[in-house]
Amino acid sequence: MSEKNQKTVDERQKMSDIIKINRTKMSERYPSTTFHTFNLWRGIFQRKENGMSKLKGYRVMLGLTQQAMADKLNISLQSYNNKETKKTSFNDKERLAIKSMVAEIKPDITIDELFYQD
Repeated sequence: MSEKNQKTVDERQKMSDIIKINRTKMSERYPSTTFHTFNLWRGIFQRKENGMSKLKGYRVMLGLTQQAMADKLNISLQSYNNKETKKTSFNDKERLAIKSMVAEIKPDITIDELFYQD
């Protein structure tokens, strides 16, 4: 196996180990959480690997489409898409609304964690 392929295998194993640790933490913190939710959390932890943003991960966990989020925020689909993909910024009112939605599944979420930390 080439060095490059071995590095990829090692990185995947490391990510798998992180997911197992986080899955254990999640089951301790949220004992009634289903396996389906664990897979959604795994998607958030792997977002750098597949390009998924943290906000998109939480939106998917909430079971909402971009259109549904846009409707809840009273903005157009295109505007929401531009904001989720970081082409434009959410305003403070929108950030607070999104935080309250995500707080349903992750009560300790902060605005900084949602919008400013990668």
